[in-house]
Amino acid sequence: QHTKAGFKIFEGLARRCSKTPGNYQNCCQVSAKGWGKHLHAKCSQDEKILADQRKENLCIYVGKKTNKTLGVTTLVKQYYCCFSNILEKTVQVQARKQLGLSFGSGSNPDCRGLTLEELEKVDFSQMDFSAVAAFMQKKMVMPDMLDIEGRVKDSLQNSHKFDNQCIAHPKNKLSGVN
Repeated sequence: QHTKAGFKIFEGLARRCSKTPGNYQNCCQVSAKGWGKHLHAKCSQDEKILADQRKENLCIYVGKKTNKTLGVTTLVKQYYCCFSNILEKTVQVQARKQLGLSFGSGSNPDCRGLTLEELEKVDFSQMDFSAVAAFMQKKMVMPDMLDIEGRVKDSLQNSHKFDNQCIAHPKNKLSGVN
């Protein structure tokens, strides 16, 4: 008998960053301009990774925790659940919305993967995958149609016969085209 217990998928990683009042030391800032571009110099490696993941839109803000001394805020920590790719993040966000699950809070982030039982309850047809499609479209490189058109025209003008003496490229042979 197969058991589904304990198996989780699309697990995120809890990450945090910190900043001091007045942004004197702000490791939560994603993009810095001017003099602030060197603010991450004193940030931990994990905080730098978080900033990179946030730039790639791979994190969900969970909440913050504030440290106070004598009633004055001395440090603010922001907590996130980060995922390794946009598909994982999208499935997590959309599935949790359908299942009524949260990502926890600043004091207790919940970035766990989804169980098979939870995934079975999810209606994937109701999910919004537009962020995934936009990411894929951004990464897709389309061929230059003018270049292709020029090559076809040159080929047709210069040679109207099939050259059976020409040795096929090895990669074409692998694809079944000779």
